[in-house]
Amino acid sequence: MVKYTIFKGFCLLLACLWSANLPAQIIVKGKLTDASTGEGVPFANVYLTTNTLVGTNTDFDGYYTLKVASPQDSIGAAYMGYTTKIKAVAQGKNENGAYTLNFQLEPNTKDELPEVSVGGGENPAYGIMRKVLSNKDKHDKRKLPQYEQEVYTKIELDIDNVAEKFAKRKPVKKVMAAIDSTGGLTGEDGKPLVPIFMSESISRYYVQQNPDRTKEVIISTKIDGVGLSDNSSVSQIIGSSFQEYNFYKNWMNIFAKDFVSPLADSWKSNYDYYLEDTVLVSNLWCYKIEVTPHRKEDLAFAGFIWIDTTSFALKQIDVGVGKQVNVNFLEKMRIQQELDPTEAGAWLPTKTRVMVNVAQVSKNSAGLLAKFYTSNRDIVLNKRYPLKFFQQQTEVKEDAHLKARDPQFWANARHDSLTPAEIKTYELINTIKQVPVVKAYSNIIAIVSSGYYTYKKIDIGNYIY
Repeated sequence: MVKYTIFKGFCLLLACLWSANLPAQIIVKGKLTDASTGEGVPFANVYLTTNTLVGTNTDFDGYYTLKVASPQDSIGAAYMGYTTKIKAVAQGKNENGAYTLNFQLEPNTKDELPEVSVGGGENPAYGIMRKVLSNKDKHDKRKLPQYEQEVYTKIELDIDNVAEKFAKRKPVKKVMAAIDSTGGLTGEDGKPLVPIFMSESISRYYVQQNPDRTKEVIISTKIDGVGLSDNSSVSQIIGSSFQEYNFYKNWMNIFAKDFVSPLADSWKSNYDYYLEDTVLVSNLWCYKIEVTPHRKEDLAFAGFIWIDTTSFALKQIDVGVGKQVNVNFLEKMRIQQELDPTEAGAWLPTKTRVMVNVAQVSKNSAGLLAKFYTSNRDIVLNKRYPLKFFQQQTEVKEDAHLKARDPQFWANARHDSLTPAEIKTYELINTIKQVPVVKAYSNIIAIVSSGYYTYKKIDIGNYIY
């Protein structure tokens, strides 16, 4: 017994000495944001500069967590379309040995991508894509006989790329002056953005197959825009049913054009695929694959897809199209989506972010930047409803307007907190609405959107009748 105690103590001493010589593990957390918009950069690479095999990816909102050995280590942050940044861990905020290190990435205006050379033998991405296609029907949400979910949707519209002649107009000059007085927002090119619309909605979305039916019940909407209010007809067209993107479909109709999906049955005929890495995404190991169209002018996407290494399902996607696709007035479009599996095997989108940049209609006008964000949760499967339930596809709850301006309701209802840029957007819209010339135009827009003219406490209308 004495010998055993001595041996046990000796082993414990060796363990202590060994652990004392091991490098300490320091936790580094932070967020990657777009320097021009303040929004999180999802799916970006965060890595140790001395050993690039040690790294992680940001989540859908741009957050990351990484373990390093020393505060003297340096971390790199990189993503396609942005200039890579490197910072020492010690530059971050230290709280009890845990560091917070944030990165602001500057958009890279270069359109050219580095050339990729492939050696002999079959492209390793092809074998992965074959398995993705063979499991496609199993993972497509259209295989679910029924599902419903709570949906949180955000929409933002900004005027950008204002032409010089357009900016000299008296109403525009007054709006720009009001924005400058409060400190404005800028786009990727550094030019000012003029926010004109911001909305949030909470709804319940229902899907049922055989026969195919959908319904959305909007619980509440919060709308701020020039000439628009929470009870306008616009509140019925800002829900999730207008933000549908399913990359398991062969074709996706966008701007009245059919874009071929990188997961289409004809995948090899339309795209090139390059296996970049195997990375950990939300506790799932995934293949990160770059996708590029055979021809730049094709109606196809360029970007990255992340494929689960076990099920070969689409876990994440970050793709876009540019003006080379020759869609009228489309400057560029970007779609980011994250999916999670259901008990039935199909994967449902949990978060979707879309950015659309509409070009100037003429040299003397301005462009438009539209941002859409959708988050889904509280998913229920296999709860069927009678067909009469789906007779009205979009329904707004009677008390929706009562919750619209309740800060506590939105604090609890939002799936994610507003970003600093979004908070600023609300402030700027309210500032613009106070400009006298804007008030006059707002009254006209309000009449058109609602159908009523408000005089004191009386609504006169509907003007159509």
